[in-house]
Amino acid sequence: MLTTPSVTVIIPAYNNWKELSKCIAGCIAHIHPHHRIVIIDDGSDEPLYRERIAEAIRDHSWIQLVHNDRRLGFVATCNRGVRECVRPGDDILLLNADTEVTEGFLDEMLACLHASDRHGVVCPRSNSATICTIPFQFSGDRTEFRTISFNSWRRLKDSFPLFSVIPTGVGFCMLIRRELVDRFGLFDAVYGYGYNEENDFSCRINRMGYSAIMANRAYVFHSGGGGFSSKERTTLEKRNRRILLRRYPEYGRAVKAYCGLHLPAREHFADVLGGCYPRKKILYDLSHLIAAHNGTSEYALSLLDALYPILSASMDVTILIHPVCEKFFRLSEQYPRVLLMNGTVDKRFDLALVPQQTFIHSHLEMLNRLAVRWIVNIQDVIALRCNELKTPEADSSLRFVAKYADGILSVSRASLEDCQAFLGADAFRSDGIRRAIHHGYPVRIASADTRSPMIPREPFLFLVGNHYEHKAIARAIDALPEKILTVVLGEPPRRGSFGKNLRFLPSGKIDPAIIAALYRECQAVIFPSQYEGFGLPMLHAAQAGKPVIACDTATTREIVQAFKLEKIVSTFRNFEEIGSLIARVTAIDHVSPTSGRTWHDAAVETAAFIDSVLVLPVNLDLLEERSRLLREIGRIRSEQNARSFMMRMRSFVARCIKKGRRVVERLGRGSGW
Repeated sequence: MLTTPSVTVIIPAYNNWKELSKCIAGCIAHIHPHHRIVIIDDGSDEPLYRERIAEAIRDHSWIQLVHNDRRLGFVATCNRGVRECVRPGDDILLLNADTEVTEGFLDEMLACLHASDRHGVVCPRSNSATICTIPFQFSGDRTEFRTISFNSWRRLKDSFPLFSVIPTGVGFCMLIRRELVDRFGLFDAVYGYGYNEENDFSCRINRMGYSAIMANRAYVFHSGGGGFSSKERTTLEKRNRRILLRRYPEYGRAVKAYCGLHLPAREHFADVLGGCYPRKKILYDLSHLIAAHNGTSEYALSLLDALYPILSASMDVTILIHPVCEKFFRLSEQYPRVLLMNGTVDKRFDLALVPQQTFIHSHLEMLNRLAVRWIVNIQDVIALRCNELKTPEADSSLRFVAKYADGILSVSRASLEDCQAFLGADAFRSDGIRRAIHHGYPVRIASADTRSPMIPREPFLFLVGNHYEHKAIARAIDALPEKILTVVLGEPPRRGSFGKNLRFLPSGKIDPAIIAALYRECQAVIFPSQYEGFGLPMLHAAQAGKPVIACDTATTREIVQAFKLEKIVSTFRNFEEIGSLIARVTAIDHVSPTSGRTWHDAAVETAAFIDSVLVLPVNLDLLEERSRLLREIGRIRSEQNARSFMMRMRSFVARCIKKGRRVVERLGRGSGW
């Protein structure tokens, strides 16, 4: 004995036999005869239309054909079908004539409808059904979207829950609980020929505590468009939406919340997760790079230059950059896909490679919108170890990356180990991958003419740093011999005055050609930094054949050993040793320039690391957790910003009112009021 609830299927039809014939064939193939199908011809005038329907259903007694004497429109035809044709006790399936059902769709929809007494309507997934469309977001060529959608659904359907709660039903295929129609009626005739009538019904029953549900494992094809011209659709939609929003102002808010804050990550990334694109999509994220020549930008851009041709052979690589940085580095002149971060980027990627650290939540929120997987380079943790630099947001951002990034890179083993020691082993996700990949030797550039005023004519030392305290410029200056000219890359320390033997250049803004010439022309390089993720100045000096005096740190020892710089680099433990080391290294007649590892070598290793992350299955539960947390962080931040804005506005208005009163008082006194 069948225990499955029975259904009466109502199919309003108006002309277009080609579409209806496919709908009928699908229903015969995939709907069990214990259900009932009623086709209502809404006054069609297409030649042989009724005869063709009758012939198609001739051997199927459970399918009935009903005629309207004149065209009533979708709303009135559905209401008539429910009023006159539904068997007692049957649930009701309203099915558009331009649909094609698939195997098992109705059983899945019924299971979802009766999973809870509070489920009012159920809709399936489709290729064209607004919020029920899969993938919900798609940025590729839509020519073959029907096939793309169905294949994507087949790949993903078992990873979705049985059903999802949605803000409204979608009328192309809507299964309705029978007693709700008996209590609250079906469609309001005010919606005329159609559009928004199903939203009105969904809102009506929702106010009574009943939800619209999406059956994630049911699929129905939909051609879309109906029997209206584009102009008619626009007019009907505009008119009927006004009626809907007057009655149910919560409708727009609910749809916006679903598409934004409440949209599951599986839905947001369904196009990527469902394999809808022929090639993997990679984002090279430079969105938070600053417009300056420094170690971070040298790493990010040198790696990009070598990595791009490797990845682009089999993947689509897009570069995201801030407009200010694009103007500074001009990457769009070198690469075909450069996105400017000057608004919302409506694209999704298989993986985002972030070659610089994340310090703020908004950066993580952006990554969460753009990419399923993340690989983030944690170059060092000085910003967390040093209390002067540390912020709660930077700390939580790094911990979030450790927990949710699919891959973590660092530029040295020492830096990676320091990060792991600082955060603790439990801070990292169990299935994430971590690896240290060294830089390559700097890309050779033509150095500036030695007649540049920035390059001394007499012998000089080159002291490399910047304004951060841990670069130890002030400590190194104190240890310098007084009579040797030293060019300092970095701002003057705040304290005291300095003799004529020091020349300061602002770090970050000097032309790389000038920097290359300074390395080439100096007697020796002093690199006193107390904390480095890598220490690029040692490679710059080695490439120019100049001795280096560097602080003895774990990173220095690692780079010296890995790049065989023992004859180039002399290390100190105390700053007082710098003077004697200068005397020793400047007495050396000649140091041979060295080179070896290239950025191509680093890029090959990075590409292999990316491949190792891409082949792993996506941890969907962790992806959902990541998205929920960052969306909540974003919501809280937006509310805080809104409150702050309102407080500033109140203060501004109060000042204006106060100023206005003073002006009025002065005018009053002057005019004798």
